[in-house]
Amino acid sequence: STDRSTRAPRRRRSPFVAMEIYYMYAKTRKEFGRHARFEDEPCEVVSDIRPEPELKLDYIERNPVVTTVQVAPDLSEHEANTQQITYADRGFAHVEGGWPKEVDPTEVEHVLRFRKKVEKDEEYIASVAALGAEVEDLVRQNNAVDIYEEYFHGSGGGHSSGQPY
Repeated sequence: STDRSTRAPRRRRSPFVAMEIYYMYAKTRKEFGRHARFEDEPCEVVSDIRPEPELKLDYIERNPVVTTVQVAPDLSEHEANTQQITYADRGFAHVEGGWPKEVDPTEVEHVLRFRKKVEKDEEYIASVAALGAEVEDLVRQNNAVDIYEEYFHGSGGGHSSGQPY
């Protein structure tokens, strides 16, 4: 006989067992089976049921026929196992430009010194020259069109606020 104080207490198992919420199905390509092979075969009549004229009298023809057969609405379900991505919202107060950390935008000297440094950069000069040429083309196109000229004679005066017929 054993002493009850030396024995470890028995744990009672809960009748509720933790269940997995999802189960991932994974198959390799070789487990899918073989490709179907279709071949042409001659036609074959399986059944030939002729109409019975006396049964036609039991039916009433309705025209037009609009009816629904299903009692429940059509629903579908689809599941896909995808990777979970965690998103975080972050924001900041954008008060003055996109200045580097070493430039204090409230100090005029810091701003002027940084602008002179950037304006001497060759990439900055090239990008301003490219943008200038593009803007010049757009301005010429805009000036070539006279927005006040009537291009379609006889079609003017159709700007009423009334409803069309």
